[in-house]
Amino acid sequence: MLRAAHWYVLPTIEWFIRNWDAIFHEERLPLQNAGADAASAMTRLLIQPLGLVRRDLDEFERLRQWQTWWSRHNLADSSSGGIYPDLYLRRWGDLLEISTSSYTAEGTPSHFAYRNVDIVARPHVSDVSLAIHDVLTRAIGELRHRRPDSARIRELAEACAALENDGSRYERRLMFLSGVDPTDDQAVAAFRSLWSGVNEALRGLMSEGPLLTSDDSIRAAVGAASSGLVLETAPQLALLFGSYSPTITVDDVQVMIRSLHAAYSQARRIELPELPPLAYRGLTAGQEGSYMGEEAYRLLVPEEAQYVDIAAILGTLGIAYDTQTLSDPNTRAVTVLSQSGRAHIVVNDRYLRGISERVFRFSLAHELAHLFLDRDRSAQLAVVSGPWAPRVIEQRANAFAAALLMPEPLLRRHALALEGQLWRPRVAQQLAALLRVSLSSLADRVYNLLLVTREEADNIIYGSQR
Repeated sequence: MLRAAHWYVLPTIEWFIRNWDAIFHEERLPLQNAGADAASAMTRLLIQPLGLVRRDLDEFERLRQWQTWWSRHNLADSSSGGIYPDLYLRRWGDLLEISTSSYTAEGTPSHFAYRNVDIVARPHVSDVSLAIHDVLTRAIGELRHRRPDSARIRELAEACAALENDGSRYERRLMFLSGVDPTDDQAVAAFRSLWSGVNEALRGLMSEGPLLTSDDSIRAAVGAASSGLVLETAPQLALLFGSYSPTITVDDVQVMIRSLHAAYSQARRIELPELPPLAYRGLTAGQEGSYMGEEAYRLLVPEEAQYVDIAAILGTLGIAYDTQTLSDPNTRAVTVLSQSGRAHIVVNDRYLRGISERVFRFSLAHELAHLFLDRDRSAQLAVVSGPWAPRVIEQRANAFAAALLMPEPLLRRHALALEGQLWRPRVAQQLAALLRVSLSSLADRVYNLLLVTREEADNIIYGSQR
């Protein structure tokens, strides 16, 4: 019976110090947003053929990007003479995501496995950074006591002390928060060019009149060099960059700056009612969103309403919105909530599904979900709804929007009045028109409510086209 295991931990200490800024500031996954957490996403990317993602890159470059990100965030990269779990550490808003999977590296003995797998936890980033830094400092102090003449340990102690910097690491940390790899010279050059565009956009706003509302608002939006172990609160512009597509144009920067300006310039603070807590534990993101969307309907929509007037709801809550052009057609919208409680939504008029009334209404309901559900993720809410936003919050927002616009009581009331089976195309078309939603959204909603089978849900969409 194995009573003890020994690891050579010096490489682990060096790994933490070497990758400190990435661990505590980099959220965006490599290649594509393939999962709700880093462990599931990276495993999925490894198992599925890499040729299915980022077709603009050759296979060698795709593998290089996966491996580079893995080495910065997976504890197993520090294992020398031991077997570490498949454990990832990465930034998540103002939190640190710790996720594991059951994946075992090649060469692991068949009789060996970690018991606790597929775990996700998200404590506050400052709490974890302080705890880990304390452990590193104490461990290095003990090593120096035992090996006072070791140059390797002396350099390690200096590097550990430098983690609590005087602001000199700010740009590097800001890059990670913005989804930029500081080791990629081309990406760094592009980022600095974009940041120059930010400054230019700020000067343009200054020439038009009062900028934002105060110096504190400017720092909240674009950040300022600061000392400490981590940037605890991400600047809102970095959050927007980090959840946007891999390529951001100067025109996009202009839109983002103006959306920040619009949020801080709103006359009213938003007035969001408190949603009831979840009735059940262990729900998926989709189930959480659906539950909260139904609760929002009960709080925000008159019982006699024939459809959900999302524009009127936003007006009542004090949430402003407009349309702007963003370069990536996969991007649905941008939502910003200022520290003072002012909110602004920008819907992308180039969104690949268009901006018809039905799509536009769903986009507004989706963004309202972020304002209701995602304020605890970051002190400064700034979300770009698209493929690079965290998958779990996008799934939850989609489910919230569907439940709010197509709540079960309203669905059943209209279905009863129409006197027909929901899966019949004629009935489905009438119901979608009454609710002012698309057929595809309606089909997904009634299927998720188990009012129809998958085959019948498909018939709602495709039967109307035959």
